[in-house]
Amino acid sequence: MKHLAVINRKCFNRKSKRQRSDLIKYLTGTLKADIKFSEHPDHAYQILKDGNEYDVIVSVGGDGTIHEIVNSIDLEKQSVMIMPIGGGNTLAHELNITNESIKKPDTFKNIKIDLMKCTFTSNNEEKTKYAFSTTGVGLFAKACAMTNEKLKFLGPLGYFIAGIIYLFSNKPFHAAICIDDYPTEKKILNHVFINNTKNVASFLYFPDAELDDGVFDGVVTYANNFKMFIFMLGTSPGKIFYRPFSYKKMKKIDLIFDEPKALMLDGEIYPNVSKINYSICKQKLKIQLK
Repeated sequence: MKHLAVINRKCFNRKSKRQRSDLIKYLTGTLKADIKFSEHPDHAYQILKDGNEYDVIVSVGGDGTIHEIVNSIDLEKQSVMIMPIGGGNTLAHELNITNESIKKPDTFKNIKIDLMKCTFTSNNEEKTKYAFSTTGVGLFAKACAMTNEKLKFLGPLGYFIAGIIYLFSNKPFHAAICIDDYPTEKKILNHVFINNTKNVASFLYFPDAELDDGVFDGVVTYANNFKMFIFMLGTSPGKIFYRPFSYKKMKKIDLIFDEPKALMLDGEIYPNVSKINYSICKQKLKIQLK
């Protein structure tokens, strides 16, 4: 089985000299992987243009690195292995993957998880991307952008702090919504996030979410910002003390905004989005586990 490791340079450089040495030793020694460094956003797309010869792509970074890999590989033929050294590491957290667990001398196995297919219009151009964990419009996109620019060194705490900072400037917006086969509704919203995982970073948001159940969990609502503040303060890894909103399980949702919004897909930001179509792709992604 042939492995290619795509290493996020910024994440790699934040590790100690010993940690970097151990990573390279494991990748080249145990896995016998070829190595490529992703030097900037979207670089993994370029690296993997000629990556069809590999059976497994090893993501050495965070959720953003996985996002680029998932949207570059042949999903029918190739698998993804995760070595989490990024900020959020939501999918690794969900699958109980740590770098130490990966190094255990166990047999490899593949599991399959759902993907969310997102077709959206950004800057008047239609794009299609797959998301494996967390997507959001408005508050969550702004918080993620701030974390990416200034707070990555704080890990999951950076997303929490950025969310609190932007929460009270979070303004409502108008959108037309169609969930599954129900009639389209016009609503005022200030919180839109669609998830495939229980967690956002390492914080529990959707306790009933499953990675392979053929549905995603969504919050599309207007929620009082002060109540959201209490919710965010009371949310910790593995626990929810208070929730000011309800969420739905869905297989598809269409959103059309009166004014363009920023869209966040697994930590990556897409600006000026006027409409989005989400649909579920059941067990579309193969993950290689130990």
